Parts: sequence; C-alpha cells; structure tokens
Amino acid sequence: HLLTDTPFTFEDIEVLSLGSKFIPTPSLRHLTDPLIGADFDRFARSIYLREHFGDDEPWKRPRYHVPNASWTPDAAPGTRAALTAIRKNLREKTRRLCAPRNNLNRRQRERLEALKALPTHTVRLADKNLGVVLCDKQWYEDECRNHLANKETYKVAATFPANRINKLVKNFVERNIENVPELKHIAAFLKQPAEQDDNKACKFYGLVKLHKSPPTIRPISAAFHYATAGLSRWVADELQDIVATKESILGDTTSLVRTLEELDVSQVTYLATFDVVSLYPNISVNDALKRLRPLVDARVFKALELVLRNHFVCFGGTTYHQHNGTAMGTQLAPPFANLYMDALEQKVLEPFADNLALFRRLIDDGLILWTGTLARLQQLLRALDNMHERIRITTCVHEAATDFLDLHISKGRRFYQAGRFDLRVHRKVLNKYLYVPFHSCHPRATLSGFVYAELIRLLRNTSDEETFIDDKIRFFALLRERGYPTHFLRPIMDQVTFESRPRRLERRQPTKTTAPAPKPPTLFMVTTYHPDVDSLRLQHLLLGKDADCDTATVHEACPTLQRTRVQVAWKLGRKVSAHLGMTS
Repeated sequence: HLLTDTPFTFEDIEVLSLGSKFIPTPSLRHLTDPLIGADFDRFARSIYLREHFGDDEPWKRPRYHVPNASWTPDAAPGTRAALTAIRKNLREKTRRLCAPRNNLNRRQRERLEALKALPTHTVRLADKNLGVVLCDKQWYEDECRNHLANKETYKVAATFPANRINKLVKNFVERNIENVPELKHIAAFLKQPAEQDDNKACKFYGLVKLHKSPPTIRPISAAFHYATAGLSRWVADELQDIVATKESILGDTTSLVRTLEELDVSQVTYLATFDVVSLYPNISVNDALKRLRPLVDARVFKALELVLRNHFVCFGGTTYHQHNGTAMGTQLAPPFANLYMDALEQKVLEPFADNLALFRRLIDDGLILWTGTLARLQQLLRALDNMHERIRITTCVHEAATDFLDLHISKGRRFYQAGRFDLRVHRKVLNKYLYVPFHSCHPRATLSGFVYAELIRLLRNTSDEETFIDDKIRFFALLRERGYPTHFLRPIMDQVTFESRPRRLERRQPTKTTAPAPKPPTLFMVTTYHPDVDSLRLQHLLLGKDADCDTATVHEACPTLQRTRVQVAWKLGRKVSAHLGMTS
C-alpha cells in the first residue's frame, strides 16, 4: 500500500511485496557459532538439570515460573564427557556445511537496506493484517503526535519516573503477595520486570488504519518488558476468568459460529453491527475502576489500579503519561475493556431484551440480531451511543446481510429452509494477501501448519460446501502465486474436507480417562532455523546416534540421554519487519 505521492521503483515494491513476515536467509556463521556455543550450553544445562532433579513431575515449570538461569548443577564426569563428544561431532558437521544460497539476490538485499535508510519515508504495518504500508515519515509522525496531544488521555512528563514505578511494584508485591501462602510463589514473577536496571517508558508506535477515510493510526505501546508487565499479566489472567462467565462477550469467531449454527433466526428482521470509536484511550479509568471493583478481590483491584495509573510512553524523544484510558500493548487491556463495556451495556440492554435474538461483542466490535421494528432498533443504538460521555459508536444496520469480524452473515438459502444464516469468510477489499512466501527462511513444518490452520478457519466459517470449495481453490491459487509448489499443497488440502466441519465445530468436553501411559521425558534444543542446519538431523546428533559418534559409549557415560526424547525447537530468524524497523 502506498500512502505517498512519491514514485518508487519496481525493485522497492518487489521487496515490500515479500511481506513483513518474510525472513531473509541468515549468515550460516551467525547460526553455527551459537549452535555449538550458547544454544548447546543451554541444551547441556537442561541435561544436567534432568540428571539432578530426575523425571518427577515437580521438575516441570509451574505457572509464573521465573527460572534461575545463573545456576547450573554439578554434573557427573561421564555426562560432561559425553556432551563434549557430541559438541565436538556437531562442530565437525557444521564445518562441512557450504555457504547457503541466499533467498534474496544482491539487488534485493541492497534495496532492503535502502528502504530502511529512507530520509523522508517510512515503512509501517497496516492495521487488521492488511499488509505493508509505505508512507511519508512526516505524515506518520504527525499522526502519532496528534494522538498523543489529546490532553484528556495523555500529558507530557518531564522525565520517566522509573525508580518510583519500580518501588510501587515491589512494595505492592511485598505487602499483598509475599505474605499470602497461596500467592507467594508468584512474587518473583511479578517483581522481575521492576528489578531490571534499564527500565524505560513503553515504545509508542502506530499501525496504519487503511480502512478509515482518511487513513490514521491505531496507537500501540510495547509494554511487554515494562515495569508493570508481570502485574499486568497476572491481572489479565484473573480478569479473563470473569470474562469467561459473561455470555455476551465473544471469545473468538469459532464460538460465534457455534452459536449461530444452533440458533433459530427465522424471526430476525435486522442485523446490526457497531464499532466503539477508539475504545482503549477513551475508557474513563475512574469510572472503570468503580464499576469493576465489585467483580475482583482487593489485591487484584490494587494491582489493576497500579498498572492503569502508571503507564508511560515515549515517542520522538518525549515522554508522555497516559492518565486516562488503557494502552493497547499491556496484557490486561483486552479483558479490562471487555468487562468495562459489559458493565455499561447490561442496564442499556434490559429494556430491549424482548427483541434481542442475539447480542455479542468482542472488545470494541458488536453484533445485534434484532426481531423488532427498525425504529425500536435505532432507539437501542442511540442508547448504546449515549451510555457514557466518552464512549461513542458507529453503526451499520442491514436487513439481509452483514460483515462481522471475519464472517459474512447473510439470509440465504438456509434462512428460508431451516431458519439458519448462511456463513462464509469475510474478505477485506484492501487485503493484499501477502502470505509468507515459500522461499522465506521458515521451517517447512511452520509453512504447512499455517496452510492447514487457514484451511480449518475457512471450513469452520463456511456453511455451504460449494462456497468452501471455491474458497479453497482461491486460497490454493493465492499460495501458488507466493511460490508454494503443488506437491507441497495437495496433501495438506486433501486433509481438510467439508464432511469434517461438524467435528471441527464440536465443543471439547472434559472426559474422565485412565491415566496416560508414561512417556519418556522430552528436552528441547532451541536454535535458529536454517535449512542447511536442519539437514544435519540434529535430533540424532544430540542423542549421539550419528555414524561418526560412538553411540554405545555416549549412552553408557550419560544414561539420561538414552531415556530422553530430544526435540529441536526452531527459533525464527530476523523478519523484514525487524529489518525495516516497522514497530520502532
């Protein structure tokens, strides 16, 4: 997507069309050095830990576990000798690898570097996964500053008060968590982000909202490593348990599809959707805390207030305090926004219950199936628009069909035959379908998993077999355009048939079964993916089962290896989005 009048070359567009998730082939040396160094050290440490603690269940990590990465148990001399032999064999194998063929040619690599250094333009991610946007840097920075200039939500801070926030987090944990026996085990997890020496304000950036006219940004603050990140995750988990009890709050599209497949909609006269305008920054913190206080216990409430009132972001060298609303980027934001909107909606919906065939909402997107008159429906929509002075909604009302989330819902053949809606996947007009190209440096299992998961989504969201087949053919054609060979796609495509749709929509019910047969413990070797490294058959090398290694001697020296399953877990290399700084 081009949001600029400046012409760009075909080579620039060609590189950007690879998509933000494309991974250029990394240097083999940059992979093999960690493989036989730091990555292998971590694998060896896991062997030592397994040997030290044994195979008992308590060895497994509990929830909110904070590992002590600086401690390594003493290992038996035989174990160290066996792992030294395996490392030596691995080093010899990597030395024989030839320089890999790069999946970008020299011209493309040069254009990638040139795009990163553009003085007047910037490459950004589009909102709603619509692709990559090339826009004027000044326009982007102005949009970010215009958002941060809203004094009802942000105010400029002279400095970032890192020490004060760190102290608040530590004091909260010491006074409310460490003295409670059933919570004491999570104290280290909650305090860990506040104990870092280099705590900074959250990085602020924006996703470009191409679907809005004129285009604007969706504000994001990267809070994953922020001082309150541990508290935010804990509170998010506590709030999510409450969200799960609210029938009107959607968990995902699949839960909506299940509901629609079971619902008689023969009396539905109108389908309405609504969208809350800029929900996160417009939530009144004082009002939200007042409404949510009865739902949570005192400790969770204190942690929630601490996170909401101490959020700082940084953009263009200036620090801002977000004194109202909640930030998109902190983990508690989705369940917090869901519960706040639910608290506002319930009193509004009560007088209209007789005409509500269905009311569902996922954060800021809502769906209404209505059985009454248009005038009465408009009364409800006005009431929703006026339920709080800071909350405003935009609405769409249709008689026959509507789009909601990634669903197209319509009164088709099934409506008149069985009182059910026809469903299919909603395709956004602006979507460029920049699927990860086949020649990206991704593990083949990742690519096949993505194709399979998308086919399952198409299947669940489509109620008609002919439509599903059409969508399947279209998806196949789009993947072929991205370089996926037919021999790779056909076996995956053949696995997903329309006959399996009822099974895919079944709710999983917990069943009592006998204890599963014990499995050998599994340890993971985590290293960055490269096709040439993959060809080494690391699994066999790490178990000492290679032809160049004396397997019997290795297993005799290290019995833990003999009774352990080893899996290679691939880390992904650096994506184009990271190369171009799309989130900085």
